[in-house]
Amino acid sequence: MNLGECFLELAKNEEDSGNLYKEFATTCSGKLKSICIKFSKEEHNAGILKLSKNIKSKDKQLNEDLNDFFKEQTNYIKIKHQNINFVTEKDFFIFVLQMEKNSIKIYTKLLSMFKIDSDEFKIFEKLLNEEKRHMIYILSQIHKLN
Repeated sequence: MNLGECFLELAKNEEDSGNLYKEFATTCSGKLKSICIKFSKEEHNAGILKLSKNIKSKDKQLNEDLNDFFKEQTNYIKIKHQNINFVTEKDFFIFVLQMEKNSIKIYTKLLSMFKIDSDEFKIFEKLLNEEKRHMIYILSQIHKLN
């Protein structure tokens, strides 16, 4: 997979994640519903698609680790989307925790492909930090449920 394809796949994963959050919001209520709606709005597919049009090194090949991370995330979202029934809030938070962890692995690897002063680096650093904030929030919710 090259960098251009990577960005398209990443945008698709972000869109699928957002749709999954929206779909789950229709099956829950209260605080959990508002969390799902908030997270669905924070997915970044439009920004990544815009970035993909401006990237200079679209043909640069990704390393095997990054390819594997993409497959892992895509499969995880696809499998869960087919089985959207979460029995408890904790089940939901454990699921989204893994989604965030997968995204963090992907964004961390992508950061290493760009120079620190590049626009791409700054954008992925911002996305990475947002995913980390999501993860901290999710962990705090899991802790409260224990």
